[in-house]
Amino acid sequence: MGPDMEVPEDYFFINASATSVMLRQKILKKCREDIYAWLNHENGQVAIYDAVNPLASGRRSLAKEFQKHDVQVRLEVLRFDYR
Repeated sequence: MGPDMEVPEDYFFINASATSVMLRQKILKKCREDIYAWLNHENGQVAIYDAVNPLASGRRSLAKEFQKHDVQVRLEVLRFDYR
């Protein structure tokens, strides 16, 4: 993102705008790349992936992706409704 960029108001909502969804995907991709680099090239053993995954389908997709890279996954879902 960068130090001068603000998070869009709808970034954390399921029905976010296309711009927010694209930003979210870009950030998530970078996070996953960092995890793979940590585990595969820096002798990392544990990585904590804290992200917005509001849909079960997104969490399943994430778990499948990590499994393809031989990364053991434990998904924990915490949900808070701040409305």
